[in-house]
Amino acid sequence: MISYDKKMRHLAASSSAEVVTFDIQLRGRINVVRGAAATGKTYMCNLIRNGNPHPDVVVFERGVDSVSDLTPLSDKLIIIDRADMLSGEVVEHISQDLDNTYLIMARVPLGLGITPLL
Repeated sequence: MISYDKKMRHLAASSSAEVVTFDIQLRGRINVVRGAAATGKTYMCNLIRNGNPHPDVVVFERGVDSVSDLTPLSDKLIIIDRADMLSGEVVEHISQDLDNTYLIMARVPLGLGITPLL
């Protein structure tokens, strides 16, 4: 089950079968979760993607191939798993996109203009 409160910038995803819960308070426009392999980044994305669909949440499970994948989206929480191989063009688009909120899973720094914690 997933829930997303756009106004409060709060995302929760849980699995009743495995009693796992992810509770995330998004702090800015671009949020990056970094971690080594097998730390739960893809598991969380799969939980969200396979849970009940939410109209304001879009999940890309294997990065984003081109800017055209992101361009039609507006006022969404965009979750990108395996973002390590994003092209410079896609990174630039994300950095300049003021219409969406991003939650990005990566193993390495991406050079994004990340919103600072307040």
